[in-house]
Amino acid sequence: MDIKKVYIVLLNWNGSEDTIECIQSLKKLDYENFQILLLDNGSSKESLAHLAEGLGISRDFPMNEISKFSVDGLKESLILYPFTENHGFSRAHNYAFEKIICDFKDGHYIWILNNDTKVYTDSLTPLVNQFYGNKKLGLCGSIIAYSDRPQLMQCYGGGYYYKRYGMVKLVGKQIPVSKRTKKDFKINYLMGASILADINVMRKVKGFDEDFFMYFEDLDLSFRVLQMGYEIDVASESIILHKDSGSMTRRKYFFYYLMKKHTFIFIKKHFKHISITQILFNLAHLIIRARTFKNLYYGLKGIFNGISIKNTKKK
Repeated sequence: MDIKKVYIVLLNWNGSEDTIECIQSLKKLDYENFQILLLDNGSSKESLAHLAEGLGISRDFPMNEISKFSVDGLKESLILYPFTENHGFSRAHNYAFEKIICDFKDGHYIWILNNDTKVYTDSLTPLVNQFYGNKKLGLCGSIIAYSDRPQLMQCYGGGYYYKRYGMVKLVGKQIPVSKRTKKDFKINYLMGASILADINVMRKVKGFDEDFFMYFEDLDLSFRVLQMGYEIDVASESIILHKDSGSMTRRKYFFYYLMKKHTFIFIKKHFKHISITQILFNLAHLIIRARTFKNLYYGLKGIFNGISIKNTKKK
């Protein structure tokens, strides 16, 4: 059987410790044909220096040029794509997608993987196997377990979007990993922490919608792939460990702002009109969950901005 190449795309932003742990775990994959593309979203010099040291790289990462590095334990060079500023999740990933599609003609799959994850030896192989014999499969996700509670699922690959309420809910949350069976879970989007994508599908769908700086880009991608007639699925034998909202630990207010803003951008893009029910449910959710005045303020600001922004282009 032809072992198709997988390009693993990691995005780093001042998260050197997480990124080092993730790459160290990737070295142990039993899948042989992969290459890591590391995107850096304008991290500090100190963070990049720590990252280079942690990976055993003797020279500093360049701040403004694409470079290749040999890393012990990796068969292929690690490719670094540095940005001078934080472009967000979607735009940074789209840059990598374009390079893969244009420059790497032998590429077959793209694995979108959060840098605050750790993988098991067999995390990738079941994802790839899911595509064999299924030409309609466009995206495939993993079982995502908590990093500090690996016996529990954070979600069964993703979640479910409820159009009536304008709300998303992770499916399988807090359920033991040992209880995972496909018949018990219904999802309509994959979580961006781990998505294996067919390179031809990503070419057709043109990557993430950059109107979503961070959050909801995975929901939007899943919906667009489904609208194109492809399927999404979860490889139940592929399990990864994920830290819960690691990049937003110290900026929770920004999480509420982006989540609520993008909630309404998504609704307008896919369903045109925003209902009173959707607004009320999102307000209630925010009031219950915000906990601090700052979180509440920025969440309300996100709702207002999301509703006020003119309809975005359909991508």
